[in-house]
Amino acid sequence: MKTRVTQMLGIEHPIVQGGMQWVGRAELAAAVSNAGALGTLTALTQSDPEALRAEIARCRNMTDKPFALNLTILPTIKSVPYDEYVDAIVASGVRIVETAGHPCEDDVTNLILLPLAARRLSIPFLASGGFADGRGLAAALAMGADGINMGTRFLVTRSRFWPLRRSRGRRISRTLSRSSRVCAAENFSSLEIWNMESGLLARLVAEAEAIIRDRLNSLL
Repeated sequence: MKTRVTQMLGIEHPIVQGGMQWVGRAELAAAVSNAGALGTLTALTQSDPEALRAEIARCRNMTDKPFALNLTILPTIKSVPYDEYVDAIVASGVRIVETAGHPCEDDVTNLILLPLAARRLSIPFLASGGFADGRGLAAALAMGADGINMGTRFLVTRSRFWPLRRSRGRRISRTLSRSSRVCAAENFSSLEIWNMESGLLARLVAEAEAIIRDRLNSLL
């Protein structure tokens, strides 16, 4: 599936892994990138800029595909040397950087925001919040987005880089089944624990393509 986002970022699938604190490490980012999407390292997960340089190098040893850096710039209790983190990112040659943080809940849904963004923006943009399967990707594309930013769903994932322990999976499932950001299933614990090396993202995209194709055929 080609969109403006896949062409701009040099990826196969219009899916970007969200930057998640303490989770966006080299293991997960590399696994996502190797699966054809865009993996994301979370800069502030690392204790200091030097540790970030080392993590970027580790990620490069695990994948030759593009990956991104998330550098969240928000008010903090403890002072953060943002300039030094930026220097580390630039010096490491990372070309894709996300600077967004989690916004306040304004109770404006994607049904409103995405079509409005599509009308007002001339640049590619991603939909974010509650995406977990092909149906969500199809909906985002139908409302004008060029892809999706998907974070929480990647937590229930297993790969040779990202071993999901059964106890952690149960805790995540219980948490996500109550999350308003996950809308793909009544009970998140019933969703498949993804294996990153099994073509899972390709299957997600194929599901989206089939939904779009079937809907168009039913309307013709």
